[in-house]
Amino acid sequence: MRTLVVYYSRTGTTERIARMLAAEFGADMERIRCPGCGPGGRGLLRTILIALGLIEPPISSAAYDPSAYDLVLVGTPVWAWSAAAPVRLWLRREARNLPEYAIFATAGGSSFRRAFAAIETLAGKPPRATLGLSAEAICSGRDHLATLRFSEALRPAHQRLFA
Repeated sequence: MRTLVVYYSRTGTTERIARMLAAEFGADMERIRCPGCGPGGRGLLRTILIALGLIEPPISSAAYDPSAYDLVLVGTPVWAWSAAAPVRLWLRREARNLPEYAIFATAGGSSFRRAFAAIETLAGKPPRATLGLSAEAICSGRDHLATLRFSEALRPAHQRLFA
């Protein structure tokens, strides 16, 4: 099953999960880049303005065509109780090319419902599966097991490791 992991990560937390998933699937990875949204005071201010919808995120062009894959895993941090603006913009550009997909999200808290709903609306179809990881779950090391379970749920039955 050809898999693409597409994600946005400002601080590296979502990227950590993206890398775990890419390793599980032997997947290609596409990081959504948002110039000016990096760490530091200016990057944080720009991120806040983007999250509030006051400015449009400048994201880089996609390097991979999602339609060339069987499954696309879309990863986002949760910003203001929704999917990160760079992910929403990527979806607006690529939704017509999106095959089956699944969502993974990271958040300081545990509010994933609106982020998942925003992605589903933009994709125009429901995800195959969702994974929400709180900062507490990641810091306590429970992210690895949750990521493995998510991966197994997405594999065709004849490829599953756990029965």
